[in-house]
Amino acid sequence: MIWLHYYQRLIIRNWFTNSKLFWQVVWISWTVIIAVLSLIPGDQLPQIEWSFISVDTLVHFIMYLVLAFSMGLSSLKKNLNLSLTGLYILILTAGIGYGILIEILQGTLVYRRYFDLMDILANSLGTIFGVLLISQTGIIKYKQGS
Repeated sequence: MIWLHYYQRLIIRNWFTNSKLFWQVVWISWTVIIAVLSLIPGDQLPQIEWSFISVDTLVHFIMYLVLAFSMGLSSLKKNLNLSLTGLYILILTAGIGYGILIEILQGTLVYRRYFDLMDILANSLGTIFGVLLISQTGIIKYKQGS
């Protein structure tokens, strides 16, 4: 039974790591999706309320987690000749910077959308957790052979 678990992990790891173009398309598309969803006028968004956590905060966290994770799997490390640490710093800088930029645009250009520090916090935490996810799984190290 242990061998089955080993081969399942190997198959999943190979699928995730051998599809460079797929992950490049995912992170670029996801960046556009974040911009479109974040810049829709506020009166066109559905109102969903949870008592535990704001749905808006959770969505921000998940969007930026997926962005960071897909950026990590897109072979940026190899394409830009970066170390793993350099890749993580690039993803953190890009993800957090993009989140701040989107919030500034919401606060200045979009009707009924507002600059919100909690959204920046959720975006930043999502980016950080995305980097932690890729760093702790070892997928990139395996992928790039470093």
